[in-house]
Amino acid sequence: NKLEVAEQSQIDVGIHFESINDFDPVKNTFKAEGTIWTKWYAEDIPEAESSPLESLYFSNSIDSSSGIDTESSEGIIDLGNGQSYEYAEFSGYFKNNPIDYRGYPFNPIKLSIRVESDDYGIDKMIIKPEVESSDFSESIEILGYKPKKLIPQQLVREYSTSWGLRNDGLESNIEVNSDAEQYSIAEFNFELTRSTWIGIRRQVVPVFIVIAVAIMSFTLPAQLAARVSTPPGLLLALVFLQGQQYGDIPASIEGWTYIGKLTACGYLIVFLSFVDALRAYQLKSESDIQAFECASKKQGIFLTTLVFLVSLL
Repeated sequence: NKLEVAEQSQIDVGIHFESINDFDPVKNTFKAEGTIWTKWYAEDIPEAESSPLESLYFSNSIDSSSGIDTESSEGIIDLGNGQSYEYAEFSGYFKNNPIDYRGYPFNPIKLSIRVESDDYGIDKMIIKPEVESSDFSESIEILGYKPKKLIPQQLVREYSTSWGLRNDGLESNIEVNSDAEQYSIAEFNFELTRSTWIGIRRQVVPVFIVIAVAIMSFTLPAQLAARVSTPPGLLLALVFLQGQQYGDIPASIEGWTYIGKLTACGYLIVFLSFVDALRAYQLKSESDIQAFECASKKQGIFLTTLVFLVSLL
């Protein structure tokens, strides 16, 4: 049975997250479990044959087992003043909204769940998220991230199809409302902050070590063979570290990440150190060698300043 609703009826939807796990930053998916509830007034939905909860679903779920367990509901509860209430448990896997990784490995992330009605467009039902009541369990923990806050917001989803009910240029006996392709959505964004220490230890420190060794090679004697043999090893280390970065973030992200800029700076310095070593190996006279070593040390100081500025910016 479908819910018969009055014009522009409204239901309030709230969510409490009990657990969030299996977050995959590459696929941008996660698993969540918790409780969802609805509130509505009798004058908005005067002839309900079933609860509004049965018409709701998660529009960003990614498997058939994800959804609202209406069997866990204890039925409709009368809150007085004509307001009704019903709650149920939910669980499932969800496809998250795109994440801005420009600040990686220090960027926060938002895990989103979108609640939509599969029966009624925005001309019939408005879904309003409960901002104050919606919350999350303090025991939620994702490796490398700390829960910060839950941000509910009301959205409108517009479909580019009428599902065959509107045929332009043809007569039809079916009356289709102009708002039929627009649906009200309650989106719940769970924001988590990245652990600064973990980001520094896992991502920044290894790149800094490679850069520091490359800069130190500018202070070595010009004719020392280590000046030529060190850069190739450092280059392989940077390639390995960059491969680890792609294991934590999508490879298709747009723009530069913080650690990406730092790694690019490392590539530049390693390349310059290799070129510098090749030039030094070709010097013959003692005066040329001394002048070259003096200029090389100044270049090392300049590159140190460059890395410091890149790190700050």
